[in-house]
Amino acid sequence: MLIAVSVPEADRREEVPGREEIGFDQLLTLWQLGVIAVHTVAADWGHRVMLLRAPGLVGRRLLEETSDLQCIEVTDTTGTGAEPAELLAAWVRENLPSQEGGLR
Repeated sequence: MLIAVSVPEADRREEVPGREEIGFDQLLTLWQLGVIAVHTVAADWGHRVMLLRAPGLVGRRLLEETSDLQCIEVTDTTGTGAEPAELLAAWVRENLPSQEGGLR
């Protein structure tokens, strides 16, 4: 299962008394961070979007969870068996604005 995930923006970090700020890595669960670390096959750092190739059970859990991690299932619309980086680039062009932003 291919899933595009968008990490939270820096300006969405929450202020906490006694701490500078909470980074995106603290907004996500250890499970989510582990899934990202293990299953990422391509990344578009400018848009903060990563393409994950995850087993079905893992992918469904990501898609069903409510959190700061935005997830959407991606299909290979190229029909060519393109490399993950090419799939992600095509998906970003089709689904995201030219500026940084979340998933639609």
